[in-house]
Amino acid sequence: MSATYLVTAYRWGWYNAQSYVVYCGNNYERAFVAAENENDDRAGKYGVIVQQWDGGELKADLDYFPSSYGEKGLSRNWRLDYINDLGHILLDYIDGNIWMPDADDPEFPNRLKLVKVDIDPLLQKRALVKKSHYDFLEKNA
Repeated sequence: MSATYLVTAYRWGWYNAQSYVVYCGNNYERAFVAAENENDDRAGKYGVIVQQWDGGELKADLDYFPSSYGEKGLSRNWRLDYINDLGHILLDYIDGNIWMPDADDPEFPNRLKLVKVDIDPLLQKRALVKKSHYDFLEKNA
């Protein structure tokens, strides 16, 4: 069984951002040409990795073509996670809830429970206006 080469582009080299497959096949040279061309053609926005797979198992990261961001390899953008988490917190909040540590559970003091809270009416109104806007866009996409 021959190796499979997978070429994937990651926006700014962040594996938790937008990504897409550039090439997947058993031609070693074609994989590297595709990776280099994709890296050159995306105006520096995408880091591109070439990986070797065999029998469904990752065997090696063969090469990495960095974005203009200058990263040494794929990494996680923790700021994206932070913003995403804030969005989830706000969604719970506009429903009148927030996740808090459960002080009543001494065995698991870091366990969270959903607690009812008073909502700032102006923040709730603004968030619901935005939510209805995006619900409309999703429904009519």
